[in-house]
Amino acid sequence: MIKDTYGIITLLVLFIFIKTFKSIDSMHVLIDKQYSKVFLLQYLILYRKRAGIIMNNRHSGSNKDSGGAFYVDDKILGRAYSKLDVYQKEYYHSIMDKNLKFIGINSPAGTGKTYIGIMAALEMLRQGCMNHVYYIRIPDLRSLKLGFLPGSELEKESIYFRPFYDICEDLGLRPEDVDYGRNNQSFILCTDIGLRGTNIEKSVVIVDEAQNGDLSSLKLILTRIHDDCKVILAGHSAQRDTKNTNGAFEKYIKYMCEKKWAKECVLTKNYRGELATYADQFEI
Repeated sequence: MIKDTYGIITLLVLFIFIKTFKSIDSMHVLIDKQYSKVFLLQYLILYRKRAGIIMNNRHSGSNKDSGGAFYVDDKILGRAYSKLDVYQKEYYHSIMDKNLKFIGINSPAGTGKTYIGIMAALEMLRQGCMNHVYYIRIPDLRSLKLGFLPGSELEKESIYFRPFYDICEDLGLRPEDVDYGRNNQSFILCTDIGLRGTNIEKSVVIVDEAQNGDLSSLKLILTRIHDDCKVILAGHSAQRDTKNTNGAFEKYIKYMCEKKWAKECVLTKNYRGELATYADQFEI
């Protein structure tokens, strides 16, 4: 009798829990008839679009508490969008355009190409139209020497992903929120090494510092992509740190933009300030 009562109460709580939210993307429920318990298997992914809440693995919460899911605040994203100039907004809307699969951007430092890419990716994740954000960093010559640094492999790799953490924090996500997103595969931060054999589906894929990629590394990344993804190939020719790339970054943008589902965007204003702009113009 007690077991049956417990089972009924458990089912009722689950029913109320489900009805509270707008939509359920993936839920696998197994009912153990003997004990009338409900187990949630794999991921329980709920999206409440108006509030912008993403919850995974039976956790809930916001940026203000330590447990559970991270909270993508649409108001913070809205304020960030309001500060963009007309060219940055065009870039943002190009990323959000459902008819475009590929965005190439070859623009100077400080113009917002990575920032806006991550901002748009968070919005698509918030809306539920994408399941993952891939931030793929192409290593430069200096960072290839990470093996000499102390710490674990993950600690060494963290230098690649600092921009992602910093931008997310500016957009309202704490480092622990990003860590949680990485644990449940909402955020996948990696270099081009190790992607061979993988499949990337329903994801926003941001390839940062792409000017350092040669043909083989860029092809390795782009041939992993399914058609339900959005790719942002971001870099700047003048910031190339790796030799012998043979201009693969620029050539790939030109090649991809022959298709109607691809577009090249250009940003010119360095928002870091006069000093950074002036320094970027210096050549030997």
